[in-house]
Order: sequence, then structure tokens, then C-alpha cells
Amino acid sequence: NIEAMATTTSSTSTAARTVELYGGAMKTVVPSRFIDVSDWRQVPDTQEVYVDADCDESIIVELLEAELEQTGQDIPIYHFNDMAEANASANTQVQNVKKIEGSMMPSFGSNVEIWALQGTQNVSKFNEKAHNQINIRLCVIRLPKPYDTDILISFNHPEFVSNDSSSATNIRKDMTADVPRVWEALLSSFNVLDYSLFTE
Repeated sequence: NIEAMATTTSSTSTAARTVELYGGAMKTVVPSRFIDVSDWRQVPDTQEVYVDADCDESIIVELLEAELEQTGQDIPIYHFNDMAEANASANTQVQNVKKIEGSMMPSFGSNVEIWALQGTQNVSKFNEKAHNQINIRLCVIRLPKPYDTDILISFNHPEFVSNDSSSATNIRKDMTADVPRVWEALLSSFNVLDYSLFTE
């Protein structure tokens, strides 16, 4: 479970806090408005999930065995398409893919390959007929041998919500401008503290 630490930081629009992931094996910074999903429902052991129900945003960290046949920019594209299939996306588009340099995620060495992708998926909520367009920012951290693990960090933000969706009445329209800042803070603060997690 994620344990929220007492320390908080402020930004121009949103307070944020440092959280521990996977029992303290990792840590990062998330907006204080996001709450831990495992506080009210079961989450897979390989995932940590935060949501802000007021704007239907979610932050997900997931640990997956590295698909070593996928290399270069195909790494994030593979995982993005896999997410689209799991989400039953009606329309999936990759907007851009780039390699992350060390200055953006300073806690990782040059032997760690990191990719970021931004794209959209049209998905329905609770199997509704209405589809919402979700902007997805995905970061894949590929840990080398002996770990051979892909750490996926995704930040999901609705770009368009159908009037027929159950989300239409509770989406806050004022958070879009905050998305880049949240994403930058999430990545720049992300750190693995205990690599034994990947060898258990």
C-alpha cells in the first residue's frame, strides 16, 4: 500500500505530497487531491493507483516483466497499445514518443532506458455506450538485467467527456492547464529506493 508522508509542497494551483509505493520500495510526488484507490477497493499487487474523482484523472504505476523483443520507441508504443486493448478503446492515437534524458528523471543512471509517450484513447466508463476521449501520458522505465522489468507510469486525463457519460456531471474543467506540471513533478521525483523488489 501507499503510505502518504507528512511533508507537503505547494504549487501555484495544487498542493502535492510525497508518497511511498510498494511498501517504501519507491517514492514519487502526486497532487494532494489524488487519493489511494486501495483505501476502498483491492488493487493488484503489481499496481499502485491514485484517482481524483472530481476530474476523472488517474495516476497508475505498474510493474511488468520487460518484453525484451520490443526495443527503442516500440517499448512505449507496445505498452500503450496493450493498455488500449485492455481499455477496449474505440479509437487509439499515438501523438508523440520521445526518449527521456537523465535530467528529467535524475534518480536513474545512464544504463536505464526511459521512454515517454503521449496519446489518446476513446473509452467508455462502466461499459456505457458513450465514449470519452482520454489523454494518456505514459512513461516506461526499462530496468536492465538482472531485473528485466518495465516500470509503467501513466497519467490519464479526460480531454472530451460525452454528455451521455456518467462522468459528464462531475468533471472539473479547470484542471487541464495543470496536467503538464503534474506530469513533470511525477517523473522528476520518481525514485526506486529498494531494487530487491524486482528480484523477489
